[in-house]
Amino acid sequence: FRSWLRRRARAAEGRGQGSLTLDECVEAAEEEALRALPDAPKAEERLLDVVGEELPPPAGFKLFHAVMAARERRGMHTWENEDEDFVGVAQPILTRLARRYIVEEKSPAGMRALDPVANFHLRNGALVEKLNWNADPSSKGWSRSYGLMVNYLYHPDGIEQRSHAYSVMGQIAVSETLD
Repeated sequence: FRSWLRRRARAAEGRGQGSLTLDECVEAAEEEALRALPDAPKAEERLLDVVGEELPPPAGFKLFHAVMAARERRGMHTWENEDEDFVGVAQPILTRLARRYIVEEKSPAGMRALDPVANFHLRNGALVEKLNWNADPSSKGWSRSYGLMVNYLYHPDGIEQRSHAYSVMGQIAVSETLD
């Protein structure tokens, strides 16, 4: 997930979306994030305006990547001891982006989930059940997915149908709770 988010941010940088370099964007986003912390709802609203609900524009990927890179430059590599206001801003955005990555992003051929673990479970008839915030707080979990993890459910009713729909048409089954 994290490498996908970085690639999207770099691709946005390469398309010339604005005149700032990624480093300048990091600095600007860090300043904006620090100014916004006392008022988390407004900060979230501003970031959500940029990142968007459904299809984040390239500028949204750049901004969010910049904010996370700024945190890492300050030595913040987990959600532990993190400011509650910042987590309140980051959690809904990261969760939406993770959902998009697992459910909507496909391999270049367009039929398989981009994530290899998702592809394995979906091919075997699972459905995407839940995204878990800070489920893997280790440094490895942070470096892979900012600590987010996914639950896949192998409900006996429909395993063969879900597997077939995914294998033949690329349809990803998602729990009602995740929609």
